Amino acid sequence: MFYCEEFTEDNASKLAKRLDQMQDLVLCYHGDPTDPVLISKRKQFSNPFKYKEYHDQVPKSITVTDTSVLLSSLSMAKEFLNEIFLIDDPINTMYTKKAVTMTEIQASISPYTPMFDNKTPLGFSQWCSNNDINLYGVARMINSNIPKSQEQIKKMKTENITVVGYCRKSLTKEDDHTRARLLQQMAMKLKTRFLVDRVYISPCSSANQEIQSGDFESTFDISKLEGVVGTTQDMISYIGITSKVSLVVLDFAGLTTNVNDLKQFLLDMPNIVNIIVDQTPKKNQVTMFSRDQLLNDQEKINQFDCRTNRIQRSK
Repeated sequence: MFYCEEFTEDNASKLAKRLDQMQDLVLCYHGDPTDPVLISKRKQFSNPFKYKEYHDQVPKSITVTDTSVLLSSLSMAKEFLNEIFLIDDPINTMYTKKAVTMTEIQASISPYTPMFDNKTPLGFSQWCSNNDINLYGVARMINSNIPKSQEQIKKMKTENITVVGYCRKSLTKEDDHTRARLLQQMAMKLKTRFLVDRVYISPCSSANQEIQSGDFESTFDISKLEGVVGTTQDMISYIGITSKVSLVVLDFAGLTTNVNDLKQFLLDMPNIVNIIVDQTPKKNQVTMFSRDQLLNDQEKINQFDCRTNRIQRSK
């Protein structure tokens, strides 16, 4: 990937030797394993959770042999936990889907730092809650609204309601590769958490623009994304020919912050029976709004006007 040459055994051997000759440099990645970078070994060693090395094979086990290498600050401990324990599938073979207890999580970090040695599992859990550790969200979600929402969605499907997921990426400065990765993560959340039948995206749009004007001139290649069937205009066309639709979005701003336009969108799309808003990352909350609530209860629809308090996504 780094040299962008055809993969053959000869090329792999030749290029590996070339990398080995760069004694002070190491090939690693930041976030996306398909986007390698070459940095100094000192820089990688100083922040191994940000710059991750490639491995020839998945290690069978991890053994701590040098206890002098410790996580020396709370920020390092937070980054360690947030990299090891994820809420959603990272689409990476280095991770394994597994149910773990808070005791096991605490035990996983104890070889690297003494800062939790005097904490009980309850005390460690409270620390995770107070410090915005993602894994605490995993523990809370086990008995949260997600299973309840899934039961509601299964029931809707028996009533011939089609569940459509929609995710939107703002007009930010990411390159196309990063934008595609973030959209893929959102699409996977919609698939795994809410069992959606179809996923549509708006790859680059403003939260307050008119929904029905979105993506007319989009040049984003959706074939890069797994499980995504189209953009905003495709979604509008599909909803128009589908008798009953439940629309699922990731937080209010994931659909729109333009309350007046949302009301017009619902008037123009009579087949939408409800909108489900996922706010689990920060509030551990999933809210279902019926069509009637959004059209006739101003307090309900005003909740979409929330851009100043939007949920921050990882980059």
